[in-house]
Amino acid sequence: MTKPAGSRSWDFYKDISSIQSIIDVTNIDRYAAVPEDWSIFITDVVSSSAAITSGQYKSVNIAGVATITVIQNICEGLDLPFVFGGDGAVILAPDEFSARIGNALVTLAQQVDHQLKLKLRVGCVPMQAIRALGSNVLVAKFEPSPDNRLAMITGGGMQIADHLLKRKDSPYLIRSDAPLPISFQGLECRWNEARSVNGQIMTLIISGSSGALTPYGEIIRQIKDIAPLSRPLSHDNLPLTWPPKFVGAEMKLKVKNVFIRWLQVTKATILTGLFKLIVQAQKGNRASVTGKYIDLMIKNTDDIKIDDYLRMVIDVSATQKTEIIRLLDQLEADGQIKYGVHYSDSALFTCLVSSLDVHTHFIDGNDGGYSVASKDLKQKIASSATSVI
Repeated sequence: MTKPAGSRSWDFYKDISSIQSIIDVTNIDRYAAVPEDWSIFITDVVSSSAAITSGQYKSVNIAGVATITVIQNICEGLDLPFVFGGDGAVILAPDEFSARIGNALVTLAQQVDHQLKLKLRVGCVPMQAIRALGSNVLVAKFEPSPDNRLAMITGGGMQIADHLLKRKDSPYLIRSDAPLPISFQGLECRWNEARSVNGQIMTLIISGSSGALTPYGEIIRQIKDIAPLSRPLSHDNLPLTWPPKFVGAEMKLKVKNVFIRWLQVTKATILTGLFKLIVQAQKGNRASVTGKYIDLMIKNTDDIKIDDYLRMVIDVSATQKTEIIRLLDQLEADGQIKYGVHYSDSALFTCLVSSLDVHTHFIDGNDGGYSVASKDLKQKIASSATSVI
């Protein structure tokens, strides 16, 4: 892809220095303002609660990750910041790509509707609109392993963009009569759910009342003190059961022809079985190609992230859960935060694989995860606003 003459900001995200420690993602000095000539692309599954009730939450996750996959493929060769939110995703890109991305997202929404029977809301909010409302979007780059990057976003602008998109008859909804062919290259759902090792998977969404990162840093530190071995994916719970439960949903989105889809599902199922036999045999050999891949998979899981909210998926015991809730309740009573929570016995993860060395694994609590936690948080915020009135 050739950079156009006069383009000022294509390398914005690429040029940000990387953060290696998750604690440092709460240091505001590591964040940079998104350029004026960029836009925020947002998708979310409408009525995700109904989809959860009907057992479609994995399909909801796939629709969210597909947003990132499709835009990354449209903007091949460009470093773009993105955040997966469970029932949707956010990705930022230069305005030069807005028309192409918009057309591609309309195609994606149509395919999600036809193939998965879900309604995907797609929108684009220019940075100029965010700044005109007195807000901002700041981005940091967390690099859990070389060449694997996860964006952290603060500044308040993401919440503003979400509100703008969800207004009735929002002008920021993407409408297009020129859908663009899309590629799902890299999107994979070959792993089954990862069962909790400690007792429960806890999915948290936390909103700092001041809009600052300060409470998030303290929360991450204290949760790590309470539950130091709380990552939801580890060598102890690699989901090596077979056959893969979710490859059908993956192929349902990717392949329209029923017969070709069946062939693809069959092929993926066989190859996944062979891969899992190899993993079982070599996962203990950390120097092998398989061992290195598994290590990277665990490192590159987005179990802690910031998109104005602090989002966490953690594996905790009953005692640890009680201590964490006590901590969050105290911070909430002090007016520092509000939070939403969801519990499940396992975690789901959907993968974006570029190569053996570059792959991101988006994780969520099973049976609702971020979607249910978000609903819990919004109810608290609405209740607080009503009580003030």
